[in-house]
Amino acid sequence: MIYNSGPIILIFITQLLTLNAYSQEFKLIPPFPERTDSLVNQEDIYTIVEQQPSFNYKNGKDFIESYLMYLQDSLRYPSLDGCHGRVFVECIVERDGTLNNIHVIKGISDCPEYAEYNKEAIRLILHMPKWTPGEQAGNKVRVRIMLAVDF
Repeated sequence: MIYNSGPIILIFITQLLTLNAYSQEFKLIPPFPERTDSLVNQEDIYTIVEQQPSFNYKNGKDFIESYLMYLQDSLRYPSLDGCHGRVFVECIVERDGTLNNIHVIKGISDCPEYAEYNKEAIRLILHMPKWTPGEQAGNKVRVRIMLAVDF
């Protein structure tokens, strides 16, 4: 006859680990090395960081409200009729909060004069006030972001 000894072995291993945890010979090894400033390269461009860049405009309560207020105050529609859509712009938030390397990822392609919309989206992002830069391991770092501008 074969007996199922799974629960007994599990209890034994649990008790063994508990006993070892209280002995002086048992040492916990952290799964990741301690973070130091040397692990963060100041020239790298990050996409995911511990503290994402943030934008505050006219004391908006959050990023979305601030961004929408900025668009409402600054957006100039090109003098073209009938084109509506969304332009996606990618840029880098630098360590000092300025935006750099601004370019269109996807524009409004169904309009013959779509270049005017792309130019306006770039102009908007180029003239944004400074952001609060992103942080990794307590250091300000460069972070790549993507923004959408609706027309």
